[in-house]
Amino acid sequence: FKEKLEIFKNKWEKKFGWDLFKSLNPEDEHNIKTLRIPAKDNQKEFDDNLLALTKILIDSLNQAEMKKSLIFEEKDHSIAILEKYLEQKHKLKSTQMISYLKSLQELRSRGSAHRKSKEYSDFYSKFDKGDFSKTFEEIIVGAIITLNTLKNRILKEESKDETKN
Repeated sequence: FKEKLEIFKNKWEKKFGWDLFKSLNPEDEHNIKTLRIPAKDNQKEFDDNLLALTKILIDSLNQAEMKKSLIFEEKDHSIAILEKYLEQKHKLKSTQMISYLKSLQELRSRGSAHRKSKEYSDFYSKFDKGDFSKTFEEIIVGAIITLNTLKNRILKEESKDETKN
């Protein structure tokens, strides 16, 4: 994931002149450096890595750049802005990718960022693969699919358009 993210970020910046995922501040760089698959029975490691991943993929979305000449509502934030940006600027509607990001954000909000409740347990069960290690592996696979979707549908599409001109 880390390698794919770095490659994606470089290609995006080269193509569009701005970062889709802003670089983390020095105080937050530990999130990418320490991101890893947690031990199978370690809730704290799972929570810490989930928080880190959402900072990297969702909290770091470059809303300011995406909002330029974009039609959006004032209440829209991160994922909604990404969804509208992709649809309006690139004619990309990826329900699966947006659903993944919303679910990731919801899992973080219900558990890692706040006190856990029955709602968390119920929501976590949608992700549960038997233990925290396997569950987080599946979450990382979703993150890689997200990067691949963006790369294959936008960066390659844009490259093809350039070669036609």
